[in-house]
Amino acid sequence: MKRTLLITDDFPPRVGGVAAYYGEICRRLPAEAITVLTAPASGSQAYDTGQTYAVVRRNLLSERALAWPRWRLALRAAVEVSAEKRAEVIWAGQILPYGTVAWVLYRRMGWPYLVTAHGMDLGIPRGRRRWLCQRILAHAQAVVANSQATKALAMDKYGVPASKISVLTPGAAPARRVPQTAVDALRQRHGLRGALVLLSVGRLVERKNLQAVVTALPLIRAVLPNSHSVIVGDGPARPAIERQVNRLGL
Repeated sequence: MKRTLLITDDFPPRVGGVAAYYGEICRRLPAEAITVLTAPASGSQAYDTGQTYAVVRRNLLSERALAWPRWRLALRAAVEVSAEKRAEVIWAGQILPYGTVAWVLYRRMGWPYLVTAHGMDLGIPRGRRRWLCQRILAHAQAVVANSQATKALAMDKYGVPASKISVLTPGAAPARRVPQTAVDALRQRHGLRGALVLLSVGRLVERKNLQAVVTALPLIRAVLPNSHSVIVGDGPARPAIERQVNRLGL
């Protein structure tokens, strides 16, 4: 594996699916071949010390109101850390803004790069941002998609050849087998014995629209009276979900 510099602001100990995704990938790569350039985070010193690979924390986006482009700090840091670690490939953890950093380095210095697409980043851009995404994807040596659906979106909306895209889905460590007695006890504790359960597990953010599940539950119960929704997780959307649950008397 070539010496690679991953640039992302979503990285442990930050909480979230993308941060966990990169944390799990990096701990499985050869330690000498991966360096992570990421943003400072609470508790990061303890986390970074526990890794076998290098993690470099820098401010990547300018907080100044009139600063443009905001990613110029990331560009400067990428040049410095790449030289220090003798990186051979840049890996942009997000198409925007860090794919822009990789694309600029490619144009100015000829550095090869790859970029990861997460799905939403392909569907939202319009106008100039869409044009920029098109250029970033076109000049990347490889595109990593987090799902087959994201791969299809990159192909259909941006014309990325299938041969250029690798799908690397978020994984999880194999769970130990849970005794049926523990499952039964859990159902009993939450009043779910014999119930049909719609289970959602993940970070609670607005774009996942779990409020729609709550809204739909009375309609589902009209057909399947013993249906229950169980939402496991935390996040900024939790208060709104809880208010909706209370409003519907669920």
